[in-house]
Amino acid sequence: MLALSFSGDNGVVHQFASAERTLLLRGGGSVNGDVAVEVPILEGSHPFTGDFVSTARRARKIVEDFVAGVEPASLGQWDEL
Repeated sequence: MLALSFSGDNGVVHQFASAERTLLLRGGGSVNGDVAVEVPILEGSHPFTGDFVSTARRARKIVEDFVAGVEPASLGQWDEL
């Protein structure tokens, strides 16, 4: 399962591979890695480093591709939390 969190033009894609395993998609370089971007999540909001922030358009496209049947491993580089 994938989830998309976004604020303005920034998006973060989460992959819930199992109940115990969550991964974040590496960003596309739209935000420097040393910059934190706050996006809403279920428990309120959370800051993510630019390493995991994409443009909202790219993040949405990733989710659309997943819904169309593309495997998560083919969507980009994932880092486990």
